[in-house]
This record gives sequence, structure tokens and C-alpha cells, in this order.
Amino acid sequence: MRKLNVTAIKAAINGAFKAADTYATYVAELQALFADSDRETIKDHVCPLAAKKYGAEYKDGQWTEPTCAAKRYANRLIAAIMGTTSDSAEPPTVAAPAKLTKSIVNQIIGAGLTHAEFTALLAAVRNGISFK
Repeated sequence: MRKLNVTAIKAAINGAFKAADTYATYVAELQALFADSDRETIKDHVCPLAAKKYGAEYKDGQWTEPTCAAKRYANRLIAAIMGTTSDSAEPPTVAAPAKLTKSIVNQIIGAGLTHAEFTALLAAVRNGISFK
């Protein structure tokens, strides 16, 4: 077993805590600034800035590359501003359709995917579908 660099680990954990605290402060400020705004209004402000910061393209309210990191970062921030993150009240439980789930599970098992391939498949499916 390799020896862990405890000093570096401690510094990284403390840095993550500091970043989380800063993020929470900005989210609270944005929630106050966007008080009573709908998702589209927030999106109109967040997405162009995310595109600029992360080098993506956002035109006419749409991402040119629907699976880009900028879109994921923007969506996470929008959800946090709207209060729909895991810190908010639990959303109602929704069950997946049993027949569809069984079919998908059987296809995945039949494909013989490795764990890494399965993880990549889930990411591709999640990024390839947009619910509006």
C-alpha cells in the first residue's frame, strides 16, 4: 500500500471546504438578487457567462454542444439559485416505469459492459437528454 501525503490531503480538503463556503455565499447572494425570477430569466443571465468562462458556445438560448461542461456547470448553478439542489427539501419520489427499467437492465447486462463503459454510458445518456 502506498503512503498517503497527509499534508497535501489535509490542504486539499480544507481548500474544498473553503470553496464550498464561498460557493454557498455566492448562491445565497444570487438567490436574493434573482428573488421570484423564473428559470428562463436566470438561465438568460447564467448561460452566456458560463459559455464565456468555459470556452463554449451559447447562441439564441441554446448550447451549440449539448454535452459541454459549461452547460453542466450552468445547470448546477441555476438549480442552486432556484433552490432545487440536494440542500433543499426532498422532491417527491418518482418511480421509473418497471417495464422500461427491466428492458434497459437486460440490454446493459447483455452488452457485457465493464464498469467504466457502464459509467460512460450513463454519462452519455444523461448528457444527451434534455427535459424542458
